[in-house]
Amino acid sequence: MSIPKGILEWAVYCHLHDYKDTQMILLKGHLLIEEVLTSIVGNDDLSFYAKIGRFKASSNSQFLVNSLVRLNRLRNKLAHEWRFESESAEVQEWADSVLKNIPYMMDFRRTKRTRVIHAIAALAGAVLEQG
Repeated sequence: MSIPKGILEWAVYCHLHDYKDTQMILLKGHLLIEEVLTSIVGNDDLSFYAKIGRFKASSNSQFLVNSLVRLNRLRNKLAHEWRFESESAEVQEWADSVLKNIPYMMDFRRTKRTRVIHAIAALAGAVLEQG
């Protein structure tokens, strides 16, 4: 991807901000980050997890890799566990960890929902920057 990190972060934030349901935010955010990974690894046929593996080979940030793996696990739980709550402490801990460890320009009021949106936008920007 040849767009600036800040523009990508803003685009991801704006796209996800339209959704009010945290489940949809996780699903759409996962897809957006997968698009960023695809632009880096160059293979649309790979699974999200396989794209993380390819990204890991070129990244010097274990934190980013771990954050991607955790996001993938959250998305899988959402898709496969009917009792999974998208506003659970696990989701919030992931979002807070991303926002604490990734430099991120935007700082708006952060509700549970918007923290997840900001975390996905920050992660997308950081992955783009590393790739």
